[in-house]
Amino acid sequence: MPPKLKFQEGEKVLCYHGLLIYEAKCMKTQSAKDKDKGPKFFIHYNGWNKNWDEWVPEERVLKFSEVNLQKQKELIQQHRKEVKEKKGKRKLEGGVGRGSKREVEGLPRRKRGRLGASMAALHSRTDINVTIPEELKLCLLQDMNLVVQQKQLVKLPSPRPVEKLLDQYLDRCGDKEKKGTVQEVALGLIEYFNVLLPTQLLCESERAQFEELRARNTEKPMSTIYGAEHFLRLFVRLGSAMSYAIPVEESISFLLPHIHDLLQYMQENMVELFQKEYIAVSV
Repeated sequence: MPPKLKFQEGEKVLCYHGLLIYEAKCMKTQSAKDKDKGPKFFIHYNGWNKNWDEWVPEERVLKFSEVNLQKQKELIQQHRKEVKEKKGKRKLEGGVGRGSKREVEGLPRRKRGRLGASMAALHSRTDINVTIPEELKLCLLQDMNLVVQQKQLVKLPSPRPVEKLLDQYLDRCGDKEKKGTVQEVALGLIEYFNVLLPTQLLCESERAQFEELRARNTEKPMSTIYGAEHFLRLFVRLGSAMSYAIPVEESISFLLPHIHDLLQYMQENMVELFQKEYIAVSV
């Protein structure tokens, strides 16, 4: 008779992913196949798309207990402290990568970026992995908890909508040629966001708010109303969307570094970009 596993199917657990601990559920178990390999557990992270589900070894899984919840909290606090210290160090070193004031004040809305133009070219799928920084994964987790579990809403219009966020990001580019390239990517991301928001980036409890905003702002794209909270959700879906829309390997190699740099910028400026409080859903 095989030994009883430490965690069972359907059990609520905590699980390490990178440097942090997340609430999760054990979906499946797999006993050790030999002495050198221990048991494995198929984990679903609460509030995350099932694309993040994965098999993990026993040492990454923890019992859902007050002691381990406290450990989770301490790791989050430590990680935030380290991010804040790194951000302060970069400022002391003179803001690496930041240039002079932008020559172009706003993002042009008529020109289609390289990313956006590719949407029409649906060819064979190529796997694309958009890596979200650990601190932003925590933001996603908290966002889903507030919206799905606590039935709250992001306050909209956002004080820093997507287009303003990208304008500020473009301010970092001192080199004129690089700024033009990054602007192409930004335009494509805006197009993706406006297309995917109503169908893939909203929770059910947010749809009434979306319809109300759309009715009141018929001439405005949603990228001028929604902010970092919903924009971050785009990057969970973006890899899959681009897998079908961008078949050329060179285009993928061109896009991913810019997308990852933008995510790094969002992580470094979390305090300014993300709203601290949500609002209750009106009945």
